[in-house]
Amino acid sequence: ELAILLFGGPEEQEEHEQIVAETKSRRVLAPPTRNLRQAAALLAHCHAFLSVDTALMHLAAAMKVPNQIVIEAPTLNPTNLPWQTDHQVIRNPALNGRNLDYYRYDGKPIKGTEEQLRGMMASVTVDEVYRSV
Repeated sequence: ELAILLFGGPEEQEEHEQIVAETKSRRVLAPPTRNLRQAAALLAHCHAFLSVDTALMHLAAAMKVPNQIVIEAPTLNPTNLPWQTDHQVIRNPALNGRNLDYYRYDGKPIKGTEEQLRGMMASVTVDEVYRSV
């Protein structure tokens, strides 16, 4: 029986609590991690990792977590995919390869309003992710 661990920072705690409560499953856990070292210790025991392009995605790759699944976000480009680990990218139909229109790694903030970016990410459905896993 596999457990599902929710990773993130303190700003995501409320969402994690909501997910844990709504799933009503003892297998969905939101373990507190105070720093990246603690997150890395947990990641070392994971058999898969699902995320968008975040520092934790790269930490999971560094910890050699197999079976990484990355949901394409505006910040994702081929140069920052998980390094030296098996991974699969779930394409985002709203981006359609236009990632650099939103983020160029040039020190400037991501382009688009919060509403636009949330709408873009909502174009990847739970069913699409589930089928990919």
